[in-house]
Amino acid sequence: MKGIRMIKKLTALVLSLMLLAALPMSASAAGHSSTIRSIHSSFVSGNTRAKSAEQQIANGAYRMVELLEAIAAKKGVSSTTISSIHSSYVSGNTRAKSAPQQIANGLYRCVELLEGLASAMGASSSSVSSIHSSYVSGNTRAKSAPQQEANGVYRCVELLELVAARAGVSSSVISSIHSSYVSGNTRAKSAEQQIANGFYRCVELLEAIAYALD
Repeated sequence: MKGIRMIKKLTALVLSLMLLAALPMSASAAGHSSTIRSIHSSFVSGNTRAKSAEQQIANGAYRMVELLEAIAAKKGVSSTTISSIHSSYVSGNTRAKSAPQQIANGLYRCVELLEGLASAMGASSSSVSSIHSSYVSGNTRAKSAPQQEANGVYRCVELLELVAARAGVSSSVISSIHSSYVSGNTRAKSAEQQIANGFYRCVELLEAIAYALD
């Protein structure tokens, strides 16, 4: 049951990212839409091949990475930065020995791409640097792949808050989502519950960003 709920959260998050990637952020829309279609095809086929909830979650996390690569490129993140993160994504997948390790790899690459995206959209370097420090220290403290996942998705929430502010989402909306993030973390009794809290907040922020950019 927990796995099914997590899949629903991942599916909502991936679809929100697809909506965001499809918005007219710059030129060459035809090539951009073909990239999105290709990622969606991988999303569908990966779900068909998955034999467990964890494999479905890994598929969702990996498609999130690919969609964020597309969004980052359209928003002016340097190709060298995206290429470096993509290399880490590929090598991390090669080293992964389980679906939870793949999920952690995917979420960590999402953090790195969101750092680049937030910076490209004009977020303050001190804010991005502070979140990066939490990302590094959280990884150091993590004793398991689920704890790495929780660290990754929490940093995604914080970076999406910066992106949302730069995209024109109202401060009251961001503040409301942040309050849910904090209270959800207070109530969480396990890494899995923290992960669920993080995914919910990411979905809410991406919905707000998509509306703001439409």
